[in-house]
Amino acid sequence: MEKAVPKNEDPTLDTYRIVEECLHHPDIGSYKTYGIEADGADGVKIVHDVSACRETAASLADLFNEHRLQAIHLEDAVMDMLP
Repeated sequence: MEKAVPKNEDPTLDTYRIVEECLHHPDIGSYKTYGIEADGADGVKIVHDVSACRETAASLADLFNEHRLQAIHLEDAVMDMLP
């Protein structure tokens, strides 16, 4: 896992970071992928297997932090942002 992003001073804001995962698929075997984790007042939420590209996942996490996305919208935002 990546080093945690420092907590925001406002406890009502959710903080996003990427998490590195190693997954397995029967057709392609093991592969490294990146998910996005939201940590906030309502606990931790994770969307797994967002991208095999670290930079893509990191850009999304940065965007979500910048625009103060509420964690309840995390899954929809990821689905809307990916091709």
